[in-house]
Amino acid sequence: MKKIYLFLFLFTAFIKADTITITSDAWCPYNCDEKSEKQGFLVDIFTYIFKQYGYEVEYVVSSSYAKAIKDVRSNKYDALIATTHDETPDFLFPKLPIAYSYDVILIAKDSEWKYTSEESLNELTLGLIKGYIYDEPIQRHISLNRNNPKKIQIISGNHALEYNLKKLQYKKITATIDDQLLIKYNYTSKQDVMPFKIAERMETYPLYIAFSPKNYKSQRYVEMFNRGFKRLLHTKQMEKILQKYNLTEENILKPQ
Repeated sequence: MKKIYLFLFLFTAFIKADTITITSDAWCPYNCDEKSEKQGFLVDIFTYIFKQYGYEVEYVVSSSYAKAIKDVRSNKYDALIATTHDETPDFLFPKLPIAYSYDVILIAKDSEWKYTSEESLNELTLGLIKGYIYDEPIQRHISLNRNNPKKIQIISGNHALEYNLKKLQYKKITATIDDQLLIKYNYTSKQDVMPFKIAERMETYPLYIAFSPKNYKSQRYVEMFNRGFKRLLHTKQMEKILQKYNLTEENILKPQ
């Protein structure tokens, strides 16, 4: 009998020791500070799913999105949070997106600029973030003007959005582009009023948590995520996770 108990103890310890690692740059409320009570709703969803399979989830905030992609691609970490097929085409993706998003172009409140065509982007000094893939007109504009700081300024780092907003505030740039939910959360979490206006809304795109192409376990992780996410959708548990961030399933899973 003692041998049976010892076997069960060792087996349980082995199961509990299994850890899956996820990373990205801070992009709150999708994924936030790893030491915060609110780590981000994508992190919470992922953690809930894999804990059902007996995994411990280790979430690490990267110093930049470009570095996070590199680290998951090399299998330093198992999965990347909030990515797209265009950004990481070689990664292994679940069937369903974990959220939908769209970017907006922010300008100063007193600016009269309007998006009339791709050419109208030439009137701006755009603050962007390294490693991000934007809508096609923006990507073409970046390709043509990457080395012209009067038109394109690209930064990286864990607080890239905040830096771009400060640059916009102090007129170092005339516009910036980022996720609408991210921008909104940046101000509501501080109980601040956004001092800019939205000049243009870009196309909606799906977001995923995708797995390393170099990890032999990735296909199994994808299948586990597929099953777990399907079970979690439209449940009280999903509602509870999203309520922490004042969100609903309709906010994140219905293409706007």
